[in-house]
Amino acid sequence: MGRASTLAAVLLVGACELPPTISPDAGIDGAGPAGECGAAPTALDLLFLIDNSNSMAQEQASLADCFGGFGFGALVDPPDMDQDDKFDREPVGDLHVGFISPDMGTGGYEVPTCDDPVDGDDGLLLHAPSPTLSGCKAEYPRFLSWSAGDETSVLRRDFACLATLGTGGCAFEQHLRAVSRALVDHAGGPNAGFLRDDSFLAVVIQSDEDDASVRKDVEAERIFDPDDDELGPLNLRPFRNPDLLVSPAEIAEGLLALRPCPERLFVGAIVGTPIESQCTLYPSPDLDCLLAEPAMRERIDYSAFGQGERLVPVCDVPGLGEAFPARRVLELLRELQSAGANVAVVSICESDPWLVFAMMAEHFASLAGGER
Repeated sequence: MGRASTLAAVLLVGACELPPTISPDAGIDGAGPAGECGAAPTALDLLFLIDNSNSMAQEQASLADCFGGFGFGALVDPPDMDQDDKFDREPVGDLHVGFISPDMGTGGYEVPTCDDPVDGDDGLLLHAPSPTLSGCKAEYPRFLSWSAGDETSVLRRDFACLATLGTGGCAFEQHLRAVSRALVDHAGGPNAGFLRDDSFLAVVIQSDEDDASVRKDVEAERIFDPDDDELGPLNLRPFRNPDLLVSPAEIAEGLLALRPCPERLFVGAIVGTPIESQCTLYPSPDLDCLLAEPAMRERIDYSAFGQGERLVPVCDVPGLGEAFPARRVLELLRELQSAGANVAVVSICESDPWLVFAMMAEHFASLAGGER
C-alpha cells in the first residue's frame, strides 16, 4: 500500500478530524529500513514536554484525548485496509512514554507562579497522577512502558493521568533547555532507562507560549530579576533580550548527537502558529513559510487587554484559548530538519493534534520496515 493511502487509512480509524487545509494525497518519503542507521528499530521512546502554566487546561485534555483515541492506535495498531490480515505498515512493538514540564527554575529569583526558583522541575520525568482525574493509580513509575501483547486500554488511561500536568506551573517556560536536560544531562542519572540506544526517539512539545530558555550564567539570569527594570516587563523579557537565551542550534546539536543518524529522531510541535496558514505541513512542514507568516511576527500588544505587557497572539479560538508565536520552537525544528531529522508542527489552536501522531507513526515505519 502506498504512503498516501496509508495515511488516509490511519485517519479513517482515528478519532481526530482531518483539517480541510491538509490533503492526505501527499506522502512521506521514508529513509527506508535500517541503512546507515543500523538495525531497524522496534522500540520507540516518546517524550512529551507539556506546558503546565495557567492557560493550558483545555490543551492538555485535547492531547490526552487524541493520544487515547488516535495517537496510540496509529503507533501500535495500524490499519489493514487491504484485508490481508497484516498491518499495512510496521507497528511500534516496544514503547516508552515520559513527561516533563518546561519549568527550569528562575535563576534563584522569586518569580510569581514559579515554586522552585533554583531548579524548577529540572527536566526530570514527572510521574505524579493528576488529582483532577478519577481512576488513576496511587503512584506510577518514572515513565510508562508498553510492549506488543499488553493491554492497550491501560496505557491510554495511564497516559491521561500523567499527561494532565494541571495548571499553575511556572509561566517562564524553557522548553528547549528542559528537553535537553531530560535527554542529555539526565539520561544516565535520574531519567536512566527511558532512552535506549537502539530506539527511535520522538519528542512532542505542547505549549501556547514560545520557548524562553535562558543561558545558564549570571549575566543571562538577570532576566528573571523582578527588580531589574532595565530589562522591561517580565513577560516581554525573552522577546526584548534574545541575546540572553540559549541558541536553538545548540539544542538541536545535542539532540542529534543522541541518535546514530538523524532519521531516528522526530520532534513534533503543538504550538502557536496560524490556523489559517496555507504553508505546507505534510509530508514535510515548510518552516521558512511558517516563520514568514505575518501573524508569526512578534509585536507588542498595546490593546486594552495587552497594555504593552505581552505579545499579540498568533491565534485565538473561543473554547480553545489563544497562543503566541512559537518562533524559537520552529527555529529548532528548522535546524533539525536541515540536518535530516523528522519534524512536524500543528497549531495548538486547532481542535486536536492528530498530524503529529500520524507523521510520527509514518516516520517510525519508514525505518522499522516500511509498508507491507
